[in-house]
Amino acid sequence: MAFLWYELKLELDKNKLTHLGREYAKFLAHYIRWPLLGKPSRSGTVNTILLPKKNHWRSPKSEFCHDLKVNFAPTILIPLNDLNSKLIEKGFAEDFPSGRPKYVGKYLHLSDYDIVKKYNSFLTKIMVFYNMAYNRSGLAELLYILEYSLAHTLAAKHRSTLAKTFRKYGKPIVVNAGDLGRIKFAKPSSLKAVHLNNSYKKFNVEIERWKIEYRTKDPISMFD
Repeated sequence: MAFLWYELKLELDKNKLTHLGREYAKFLAHYIRWPLLGKPSRSGTVNTILLPKKNHWRSPKSEFCHDLKVNFAPTILIPLNDLNSKLIEKGFAEDFPSGRPKYVGKYLHLSDYDIVKKYNSFLTKIMVFYNMAYNRSGLAELLYILEYSLAHTLAAKHRSTLAKTFRKYGKPIVVNAGDLGRIKFAKPSSLKAVHLNNSYKKFNVEIERWKIEYRTKDPISMFD
């Protein structure tokens, strides 16, 4: 309790207790849930770890003693619905029910290079922030929305079509800006944690500092 109060500056509200085996708790823009004892996980394995030898039991089908197992590892999830709502709020997609990607008007005055840079900044922070969540595959929809929103923004800037924009810049989009160099939309080829860590390694320190600074706020609301 002292660590919660003095180090994390958190207080326990007994009126808002959550049973993590039955429902999710939201913490630092993630959902957290505790697996129920003995229940099979989505991977098909029982949520268990080895206990000391003295707590063993004898299997009726075996002459060997086995240790009872209990898993204390929580499941960490991305609040995907909240994330998609924030994409709409930030202007990357149309409102429900369509939710289709659209151009971002406030970026139209920027150069092509800076437009891609804006999208990459947003995407990188999301990927690093949520790279250890169990349901990372759900970020595929976010990648689609950002990629096509970027294409719509470039098309609107140059009064062109989506098809012509992809023919001009490729897919994923790449902009050659002369002296500034070449910039590519930073879409990862895989959503595996190891791949994301390697792809965005140089951003990890910066974003870990950012996560600490804004730990009590919604991360999406921090992005321009």
